[in-house]
Amino acid sequence: MITKQDVVAAYQLLLRRAPESEEAIDHWLERCAYPDELVNGILGSKEFEVGLYNRSTPTSSIRPSDEEIVARFGVYPEPDLVHWLRNLPAIEGMVLPSSAYISAALAQFQARNDYRGNIAEIGVYHGKYLAGLATSIRPGEKVIAVDLFEDQDQNEDVGGYSEAGFEAPLRALTQDVFAEVMSTYAPHAELLTIKRSSLNVTADELMPDGQRVRFFSVDGGHTHDVFLNDLRLAETTLAPYGIVSIDDILNPDWPGIITAAVRYFDGTTKLRPVAFIENKLLCAYESHADIYRTALRNIAPRSLRRRDVEFSNYTADEYVDGFDLYAFLRSLPL
Repeated sequence: MITKQDVVAAYQLLLRRAPESEEAIDHWLERCAYPDELVNGILGSKEFEVGLYNRSTPTSSIRPSDEEIVARFGVYPEPDLVHWLRNLPAIEGMVLPSSAYISAALAQFQARNDYRGNIAEIGVYHGKYLAGLATSIRPGEKVIAVDLFEDQDQNEDVGGYSEAGFEAPLRALTQDVFAEVMSTYAPHAELLTIKRSSLNVTADELMPDGQRVRFFSVDGGHTHDVFLNDLRLAETTLAPYGIVSIDDILNPDWPGIITAAVRYFDGTTKLRPVAFIENKLLCAYESHADIYRTALRNIAPRSLRRRDVEFSNYTADEYVDGFDLYAFLRSLPL
């Protein structure tokens, strides 16, 4: 059982301050029985997300060189990337900060190692995740967004979203808002938007210039059949060194994703799980799976919880919402 002292310590560690009141302490004492529940509760709270900027205030006025930052964090402090990271709480969407940071850092790792290709996402919502991936874009590469936007009546998942309490935000989605987010946080990206169900999108449309996709985010339909359609589109269009990010992989609200993913990896596929990050599974072809595992361990060493956890016929590292993002931002000037 947790105690009042546990709550105070968790506030100091995670929020960098004392609890605001006895009522706040009582809230967590009533809600949580074990330390893990307390920590996960605070990490998942809006207060933790909004406090990102304050917790990331630099501890020193002496700025390390870019080379020192890359050596320490495995991430280059590219201005668009930093701008996006600092403003994550202001962008509508359900992407946890650690997943956003790790994914964008891997996309940057691809760019720094000359792994060329387009970046694609099915189910972009307001672009919170895609904008971060797009900060790594280089000349000749495209950012491809697939979403129904205002045409949610064509969404086969709309009933499920309604039951889960997510229908209202989905109905408020507009393509204009998405375009504004992309232009604000990824202003150098060449954007191709496909306003259509992914069930009616072909592989050729995701490779408009003949160039394959180096980072593909699958976050569209959450039913078994739609998810498998999207995952197969990703595998068909993926570059040999590409990464696939599967959203809601262990989310109990969407058992169709869990079922379909296990069946997919139980079958014949060249994709291999690389890492579980918060609410996502990152995958790559076997030839590059270990390369990305090593890169991730350099990018997010504080967040690595377990190595080689079982999933289907394979294993993947497990990452939790740690402090790598905040340590990175604290090393930079405001």
